[in-house]
Amino acid sequence: MLWPLRWRTARSAIKVGDRLYLDGKVDTALRAFRRAADSGSYHGAPAGAWWTATVLREQQDREGARSYYERAIASGHEAWAPRAATDLAGMFEEQGQVAKAAGYYRQAIAYGDRSNPSALWARRAQEKLDALLRRSTD
Repeated sequence: MLWPLRWRTARSAIKVGDRLYLDGKVDTALRAFRRAADSGSYHGAPAGAWWTATVLREQQDREGARSYYERAIASGHEAWAPRAATDLAGMFEEQGQVAKAAGYYRQAIAYGDRSNPSALWARRAQEKLDALLRRSTD
């Protein structure tokens, strides 16, 4: 299959970023992931946003992570939006912000159509929301 040039470029940036990150070159990896996020590619931009957010979250930059997770969610991409919503909900849950976490879990759950290849993230979000609500009522 011949992928559009923007996706190939974004995909390459993500692969390079992943390799750099595994080598401990966080700043350079972030540049590669941000390049993908800014690519304008239907698949690559939300993927790059998710990768950027994930690294920023690991680096304790919660505001930066939130911004990039929200970019991935706003894309409406059937795979990356529910994944980003689930991860952002988890970040809010860690901070004790139950209402915000529940809201983002619900956004991820909305992608739960069985024809969606990323329904896995909707199911995970449902499990996490159920657990969160059980804990918050105890």
